[in-house]
Amino acid sequence: MKYYSRSPEEWKKIDEEKRKRDRIPELRKRSWMYFFVNLILVGAVVIMIGLYRLKSTVPFSLYLKTSDEYELGSPVDFEIRIVNTRGDELGLTVDYLSVRLLTISGSPVSTRDVSPSLSVKIPPYSYVVLYEGHFDVPDPGDYKIEVTLRTDLGKLTVVKDITVRDPVNVIIGGYEPYHILGERPSYEIVVHNGGSVSRKVQIGMGEVYVKKGEMVLDSRIFRGFSAELPPGGARLIMNYSPPISLNEKGMYKIGVETTLNGRKYDEEMAFMVVDRSEVGMKDVSILFDYYEKGGGIEIDLYLVNNSDEHRFFEVKSAVLMVYSSEGTKSESTEGVRVWIPPNGKILLLGRIFDLGDIKGLRAVVESGGNVIKKEIGGGW
Repeated sequence: MKYYSRSPEEWKKIDEEKRKRDRIPELRKRSWMYFFVNLILVGAVVIMIGLYRLKSTVPFSLYLKTSDEYELGSPVDFEIRIVNTRGDELGLTVDYLSVRLLTISGSPVSTRDVSPSLSVKIPPYSYVVLYEGHFDVPDPGDYKIEVTLRTDLGKLTVVKDITVRDPVNVIIGGYEPYHILGERPSYEIVVHNGGSVSRKVQIGMGEVYVKKGEMVLDSRIFRGFSAELPPGGARLIMNYSPPISLNEKGMYKIGVETTLNGRKYDEEMAFMVVDRSEVGMKDVSILFDYYEKGGGIEIDLYLVNNSDEHRFFEVKSAVLMVYSSEGTKSESTEGVRVWIPPNGKILLLGRIFDLGDIKGLRAVVESGGNVIKKEIGGGW
């Protein structure tokens, strides 16, 4: 019997050819898999294009122009536009328009139904104002405006949420987020008009109290009254110095219950009682937030608690500096007590700045001899 041997190079070549033959079925499987995946992707794109074309058969859009927030007593203005989204002149006939003011849950408040039978021509990529009007809203709260338009070319509906706020409110003056053991708090209960027009306000008989848990530690009754408050005006309801000493640590609440212009008004604000040794700014950092608002840029300075414990301290001074293409502006505060829950944050400073492009922000906060700083951008 004879044995045949090969050189190492020959055996290597044979092994490589064998591996190639073994991989052919695997490569074929992969090719078919890629083919099917690509086929599915192409099909999905075709379906999406078809759906887009179906949705785009109406050659115009409906736009509701209105503000996000209104002041109680001011009309809720709105403007309805038809926008030509094509490159050719658009002609259509409007035969029905409905504008409804609804509560946020969908209950109707006021409705305008219009059947104009109106012919409209709109230039390419332009719009026409179809309708202008306003709603009178009797109560503050969250609402939505729903517009439904029916034409010979199709029907569209658009909805926008709005808020109507009451600028008249009751303020608990003298409130502090924390007290040291043994301190005696003192408050001023005030009604304030934060709106832009004078308002007649009526305060009903009410109660102010301090409680810990569900136990009321002290309460006082106050009489009601009527008054005319100018913009920014205020009137004292009562001075309240509860005859109690805060000799036990924990959470307390100061609360007010009354009626304001015939509507029930109640508010509770929590505060903590702590030992002096718990006061300190450890593990606290600065956070900036800024965005366009009201024709300017709202810039907010937050203090962030990076620990799993409550933080209590008094800000001796704080300054926020904004460097922009128009120079440097600043906002500051001092003597502010702060309570930040575990891993929470609080707004320390906030202001709408009327300035150009922001180039840099800088903040310096001092408390009890400790200073924290933060800078972003340049210009310093």
